Amino acid sequence: MGRKFFVGGNWKCNGTTEEVKKIVATLNDGKVPSQDIVEVVVSPPFVFLPLVQSLLRPDFQVAAQNVWVKKGGAYT
Repeated sequence: MGRKFFVGGNWKCNGTTEEVKKIVATLNDGKVPSQDIVEVVVSPPFVFLPLVQSLLRPDFQVAAQNVWVKKGGAYT
């Protein structure tokens, strides 16, 4: 068996509930090889972890991100 690929992504500390739902819907529609070939992990903003976990397809994983102490921006 060949090397297993890892695909990970985050969308920083930005987004509304509706935007996050749209992102998850797009991810859920994605065509990916089986889990023995590729592992897919997404890191939504911390406040959306439960929402993403409840909506994301079961063969994708959810990870947490760090946060930043400043008031605004995409700091992760």
